[in-house]
Amino acid sequence: MKKTIRASMLPAYNDCPRRAIARQFRINIENAGYKLNTILPSIGAAVGTATHKVIEHYFQCRIADADFVEFQALDMAMTNLQDEIKEGALWDDTTTSIDTARLQIQRMANVYIECIGRNITPIATEVSVKAEFEDWGLTGTIDLVAESSDGVGIVDFKTGAVVRSHHAQTGAYSLLYRSANPDVKVNSISIDFIKRIPKRNPQSVPVTTNYDVNLCEQVAWNTIQRIKREYEEFEKTLDPFCFPENTMSMLCSQKYCPCFNTDFCPITKSMNNTDLQINKNKE
Repeated sequence: MKKTIRASMLPAYNDCPRRAIARQFRINIENAGYKLNTILPSIGAAVGTATHKVIEHYFQCRIADADFVEFQALDMAMTNLQDEIKEGALWDDTTTSIDTARLQIQRMANVYIECIGRNITPIATEVSVKAEFEDWGLTGTIDLVAESSDGVGIVDFKTGAVVRSHHAQTGAYSLLYRSANPDVKVNSISIDFIKRIPKRNPQSVPVTTNYDVNLCEQVAWNTIQRIKREYEEFEKTLDPFCFPENTMSMLCSQKYCPCFNTDFCPITKSMNNTDLQINKNKE
């Protein structure tokens, strides 16, 4: 059976391979005898997905030469958000309620459309692309393909607290798009970042970061080969150390990592036991 790598998992793999592999191949890891934690979706990620939905609908209307009705797009996005968090979510100090989430989605989508979206000529949105190599598959969904001089530009929308590197993910999108459209040149790759701001603060303007296409593709391909190599070694040995852990990652905690304090990540289990012993000695 083919194993599938998602383009969106590549940056996470470069942060902590063990956490990323447990998220993408959870069933395989558990079938190998490891019990993993259940992680609730973060409200920040859910708000980001909902914001994507509004922006996606805006560009779809542009492509179809139809009217964009903001409240309808917002209502659809909120339905998706509530479905995503129906089993619970990790709330934070930036998004404290559903009403706050709705306001943030509306503000982020509006500022993006006004500052950047109106200046883009869209070709297609939510473009699903895939490719196969050996016993592996690579898949991705490109947020936006836009007109560019003598080719196309790939645009990815990001929301959150800080701008992060997404070279590997966008590089995978470029590889996939070129594989599916060999006669089309990908001239540009960019990340449009919209910061999620607390309700009491004014919304900041989005920031565009332009990436080097060749560099992104190189980072993506090297990461894909690393995943393939390390996972195939794990299949032979069932040794979690085939996937290096990064205990310095900001997401290395019980809250965000399915491996934390499990047999699949002995180092965090050891760290947790040490913390318990320290606390016990304090008592």
